[in-house]
Amino acid sequence: ERLLARLRDPFYVDGVEILRSASAGVGVYPAHDAAAAGLIAKAEAALSQAKRRYRGQVRLYDPAIAQRAHEHARLEQSLRLAIRDQAFACALQPKVDFRAGKIAGLEVLMRWRDENGEARSPGDSIAFAVNLGLMNEMTQLLFEETLASLDAIDATFGPGLRLGFNIAAQQAGDIRFMRAFADRLAARGQARRFMIELTEEALLRARQF
Repeated sequence: ERLLARLRDPFYVDGVEILRSASAGVGVYPAHDAAAAGLIAKAEAALSQAKRRYRGQVRLYDPAIAQRAHEHARLEQSLRLAIRDQAFACALQPKVDFRAGKIAGLEVLMRWRDENGEARSPGDSIAFAVNLGLMNEMTQLLFEETLASLDAIDATFGPGLRLGFNIAAQQAGDIRFMRAFADRLAARGQARRFMIELTEEALLRARQF
Protein backbone atom coordinates (compact mmCIF):
# COMPACT_ATOMS: atom_id res chain seq x y z
CA GLU A 1 0.00 0.00 0.00
CA ARG A 2 2.86 2.39 0.79
CA LEU A 3 4.47 1.66 -2.59
CA LEU A 4 1.24 2.33 -4.47
CA ALA A 5 0.67 5.51 -2.48
CA ARG A 6 4.13 6.78 -3.48
CA LEU A 7 3.44 5.92 -7.12
CA ARG A 8 0.27 8.01 -7.01
CA ASP A 9 2.24 11.10 -6.04
CA PRO A 10 2.59 13.45 -9.04
CA PHE A 11 6.01 14.34 -10.45
CA TYR A 12 7.24 16.84 -13.01
CA VAL A 13 9.09 16.47 -16.30
CA ASP A 14 10.09 19.71 -18.04
CA GLY A 15 7.52 21.56 -15.99
CA VAL A 16 4.69 19.19 -16.92
CA GLU A 17 2.87 17.44 -14.06
CA ILE A 18 2.71 13.67 -14.59
CA LEU A 19 0.06 11.61 -12.83
CA ARG A 20 0.04 7.81 -12.76
CA SER A 21 -1.04 4.90 -10.64
CA ALA A 22 -0.29 1.20 -10.39
CA SER A 23 -2.03 -2.01 -9.45
CA ALA A 24 -0.37 -4.87 -7.56
CA GLY A 25 -0.95 -8.60 -7.31
CA VAL A 26 0.57 -10.50 -4.40
CA GLY A 27 1.47 -14.16 -4.00
CA VAL A 28 2.73 -15.33 -0.60
CA TYR A 29 5.41 -17.97 -0.08
CA PRO A 30 4.82 -20.76 0.82
CA ALA A 31 1.07 -20.44 1.43
CA HIS A 32 0.22 -19.95 -2.25
CA ASP A 33 3.13 -21.82 -3.84
CA ALA A 34 6.56 -23.09 -2.89
CA ALA A 35 8.14 -22.79 -6.34
CA ALA A 36 9.27 -19.45 -7.77
CA ALA A 37 7.52 -19.92 -11.13
CA GLY A 38 4.28 -20.95 -9.47
CA LEU A 39 4.45 -18.04 -7.03
CA ILE A 40 4.97 -15.56 -9.88
CA ALA A 41 2.01 -17.09 -11.74
CA LYS A 42 -0.18 -16.66 -8.65
CA ALA A 43 0.90 -13.03 -8.29
CA GLU A 44 0.16 -12.42 -11.99
CA ALA A 45 -3.30 -13.94 -11.60
CA ALA A 46 -3.97 -11.61 -8.67
CA LEU A 47 -2.59 -8.67 -10.66
CA SER A 48 -4.88 -9.47 -13.57
CA GLN A 49 -7.90 -9.31 -11.29
CA ALA A 50 -6.61 -6.12 -9.65
CA LYS A 51 -6.39 -4.45 -13.06
CA ARG A 52 -9.82 -5.69 -14.06
CA ARG A 53 -11.78 -4.91 -10.91
CA TYR A 54 -9.60 -3.12 -8.38
CA ARG A 55 -7.54 -0.74 -10.51
CA GLY A 56 -4.98 1.17 -8.46
CA GLN A 57 -5.19 -1.26 -5.54
CA VAL A 58 -3.50 -4.35 -4.16
CA ARG A 59 -5.07 -7.77 -4.67
CA LEU A 60 -3.94 -10.84 -2.75
CA TYR A 61 -4.04 -14.13 -4.62
CA ASP A 62 -7.23 -16.10 -4.04
CA PRO A 63 -7.50 -19.76 -5.19
CA ALA A 64 -10.97 -18.92 -6.46
CA ILE A 65 -9.30 -16.69 -9.07
CA ALA A 66 -7.79 -19.72 -10.77
CA GLN A 67 -11.13 -21.51 -10.73
CA ARG A 68 -12.90 -18.53 -12.30
CA ALA A 69 -10.16 -18.16 -14.89
CA HIS A 70 -10.55 -21.84 -15.78
CA GLU A 71 -14.34 -21.46 -16.05
CA HIS A 72 -13.96 -18.37 -18.24
CA ALA A 73 -11.52 -20.16 -20.53
CA ARG A 74 -13.89 -23.12 -20.85
CA LEU A 75 -16.86 -20.82 -21.54
CA GLU A 76 -14.90 -18.89 -24.17
CA GLN A 77 -13.96 -22.13 -25.92
CA SER A 78 -17.59 -23.29 -25.85
CA LEU A 79 -18.83 -20.00 -27.31
CA ARG A 80 -16.26 -20.03 -30.09
CA LEU A 81 -17.11 -23.63 -30.98
CA ALA A 82 -20.82 -22.80 -30.93
CA ILE A 83 -20.22 -19.95 -33.39
CA ARG A 84 -18.11 -22.19 -35.61
CA ASP A 85 -20.79 -24.91 -35.59
CA GLN A 86 -23.67 -22.40 -35.85
CA ALA A 87 -25.18 -23.91 -32.72
CA PHE A 88 -27.49 -20.97 -31.95
CA ALA A 89 -31.23 -21.26 -32.51
CA CYS A 90 -34.18 -18.94 -32.03
CA ALA A 91 -36.90 -19.56 -29.47
CA LEU A 92 -40.12 -17.56 -29.63
CA GLN A 93 -41.92 -16.05 -26.66
CA PRO A 94 -45.49 -14.94 -27.52
CA LYS A 95 -46.72 -11.50 -26.50
CA VAL A 96 -50.38 -11.93 -25.66
CA ASP A 97 -53.06 -9.26 -25.80
CA PHE A 98 -55.41 -10.58 -23.12
CA ARG A 99 -58.16 -8.09 -23.90
CA ALA A 100 -58.29 -9.14 -27.53
CA GLY A 101 -57.56 -12.76 -26.68
CA LYS A 102 -54.84 -13.14 -29.29
CA ILE A 103 -51.10 -13.18 -29.80
CA ALA A 104 -49.95 -9.64 -30.60
CA GLY A 105 -46.31 -10.42 -31.40
CA LEU A 106 -43.34 -12.61 -30.66
CA GLU A 107 -40.02 -12.00 -28.96
CA VAL A 108 -37.02 -13.78 -30.44
CA LEU A 109 -34.84 -15.36 -27.76
CA MET A 110 -31.43 -16.90 -28.24
CA ARG A 111 -30.93 -20.56 -27.41
CA TRP A 112 -27.58 -22.25 -27.46
CA ARG A 113 -27.40 -25.93 -28.33
CA ASP A 114 -24.66 -27.44 -26.17
CA GLU A 115 -22.47 -30.44 -26.92
CA ASN A 116 -25.31 -32.74 -25.84
CA GLY A 117 -27.73 -31.13 -28.28
CA GLU A 118 -29.80 -29.56 -25.49
CA ALA A 119 -31.00 -25.99 -25.98
CA ARG A 120 -30.20 -23.65 -23.11
CA SER A 121 -30.31 -19.92 -22.54
CA PRO A 122 -26.94 -18.17 -22.79
CA GLY A 123 -27.80 -16.28 -19.59
CA ASP A 124 -24.76 -14.60 -18.04
CA SER A 125 -22.60 -15.65 -20.97
CA ILE A 126 -24.11 -12.79 -23.00
CA ALA A 127 -22.09 -10.18 -21.10
CA PHE A 128 -19.05 -12.42 -21.37
CA ALA A 129 -19.54 -12.74 -25.14
CA VAL A 130 -19.80 -8.95 -25.46
CA ASN A 131 -16.48 -8.52 -23.63
CA LEU A 132 -14.85 -11.10 -25.91
CA GLY A 133 -16.16 -9.38 -29.04
CA LEU A 134 -18.25 -12.43 -30.00
CA MET A 135 -21.71 -10.95 -29.60
CA ASN A 136 -21.97 -9.61 -33.15
CA GLU A 137 -21.39 -13.04 -34.64
CA MET A 138 -23.85 -14.65 -32.24
CA THR A 139 -26.51 -12.04 -33.02
CA GLN A 140 -25.96 -12.45 -36.76
CA LEU A 141 -26.39 -16.22 -36.51
CA LEU A 142 -29.62 -15.79 -34.53
CA PHE A 143 -30.87 -13.19 -37.01
CA GLU A 144 -30.23 -15.45 -40.00
CA GLU A 145 -31.94 -18.35 -38.20
CA THR A 146 -34.96 -16.13 -37.54
CA LEU A 147 -35.17 -15.06 -41.20
CA ALA A 148 -34.93 -18.68 -42.31
CA SER A 149 -37.77 -19.60 -39.93
CA LEU A 150 -40.27 -16.92 -41.04
CA ASP A 151 -42.38 -19.33 -43.08
CA ALA A 152 -42.60 -21.77 -40.17
CA ILE A 153 -43.39 -18.90 -37.78
CA ASP A 154 -46.21 -17.67 -40.00
CA ALA A 155 -47.60 -21.18 -40.37
CA THR A 156 -47.64 -21.67 -36.60
CA PHE A 157 -48.71 -18.27 -35.26
CA GLY A 158 -50.32 -16.59 -38.26
CA PRO A 159 -48.83 -14.32 -40.91
CA GLY A 160 -47.27 -10.93 -40.31
CA LEU A 161 -46.72 -10.96 -36.54
CA ARG A 162 -44.16 -8.42 -35.39
CA LEU A 163 -40.93 -9.89 -34.03
CA GLY A 164 -39.05 -8.31 -31.13
CA PHE A 165 -35.30 -8.72 -31.59
CA ASN A 166 -32.83 -7.86 -28.81
CA ILE A 167 -29.71 -5.80 -29.49
CA ALA A 168 -27.01 -5.38 -26.84
CA ALA A 169 -26.06 -1.89 -25.68
CA GLN A 170 -22.60 -2.10 -27.23
CA GLN A 171 -24.09 -3.17 -30.55
CA ALA A 172 -26.55 -0.30 -30.56
CA GLY A 173 -23.59 2.10 -30.48
CA ASP A 174 -21.70 0.23 -33.22
CA ILE A 175 -22.61 2.06 -36.43
CA ARG A 176 -21.00 -0.51 -38.70
CA PHE A 177 -22.90 -3.39 -37.08
CA MET A 178 -26.24 -1.57 -37.07
CA ARG A 179 -25.83 -0.50 -40.72
CA ALA A 180 -25.14 -4.09 -41.80
CA PHE A 181 -28.10 -5.26 -39.71
CA ALA A 182 -30.43 -2.67 -41.28
CA ASP A 183 -29.18 -3.44 -44.80
CA ARG A 184 -29.86 -7.14 -44.28
CA LEU A 185 -33.40 -6.38 -43.11
CA ALA A 186 -34.02 -4.16 -46.12
CA ALA A 187 -32.63 -6.74 -48.54
CA ARG A 188 -35.09 -9.33 -47.27
CA GLY A 189 -38.00 -6.88 -47.31
CA GLN A 190 -38.85 -7.73 -43.70
CA ALA A 191 -37.95 -4.47 -41.93
CA ARG A 192 -41.56 -3.70 -40.93
CA ARG A 193 -41.86 -7.02 -39.10
CA PHE A 194 -38.95 -6.46 -36.75
CA MET A 195 -38.98 -4.32 -33.63
CA ILE A 196 -35.47 -3.74 -32.29
CA GLU A 197 -35.44 -3.95 -28.50
CA LEU A 198 -32.72 -2.16 -26.56
CA THR A 199 -31.87 -2.42 -22.88
CA GLU A 200 -31.90 0.60 -20.59
CA GLU A 201 -28.11 0.37 -20.58
CA ALA A 202 -28.02 1.39 -24.25
CA LEU A 203 -29.92 4.61 -23.46
CA LEU A 204 -27.69 5.34 -20.47
CA ARG A 205 -24.59 4.87 -22.62
CA ALA A 206 -25.99 7.24 -25.24
CA ARG A 207 -26.79 9.84 -22.56
CA GLN A 208 -23.20 9.77 -21.31
CA PHE A 209 -22.02 11.10 -24.66
